[in-house]
Amino acid sequence: MRVPEFDGYTIDAKYQVLHGQGFDADQAKAWQVVVDICDEFKSADKYLISIPMWNFGVPYKFKHYIDVIAQPGQTFSFDSATGYSGLVTGKPAAVIYARGGAYGGEGSGMDHQKPYVEQILGFFGFTEINPVVIEPTLAAPDDLAATMKAAIEKAQQIASTL
Repeated sequence: MRVPEFDGYTIDAKYQVLHGQGFDADQAKAWQVVVDICDEFKSADKYLISIPMWNFGVPYKFKHYIDVIAQPGQTFSFDSATGYSGLVTGKPAAVIYARGGAYGGEGSGMDHQKPYVEQILGFFGFTEINPVVIEPTLAAPDDLAATMKAAIEKAQQIASTL
């Protein structure tokens, strides 16, 4: 399924949703594409996301997808008394992060990948997020072999419980 640009009739439709108003025919058609993508995302029983770090964050295509599915009434709701609530609940996620460098310790302030992914999944309602961090992928071959071995073992352990 093609992820639509979030402009024109699609953004107009979102504002109609935010203001509790109906759609004209073009807005309804545009919004239905968004709803279909959200429904496809929500239909999974469990989630496996494998994502590289690009320039300290996530690839723009992933961010675009998140921007399309992060919609009120689809993946979250809002109530003035209780605030935001995620609507994708009771489903586990495993997230594999690959990074050329190492971003623990002093480098953690440069990591806009893992915190973002886990924040948005939490916003959607996920409470079981199982990370596998593979770093630094640009390490010397012997060091990378050990890193990969540990990551594979952790991934296997997570897979056995999902």
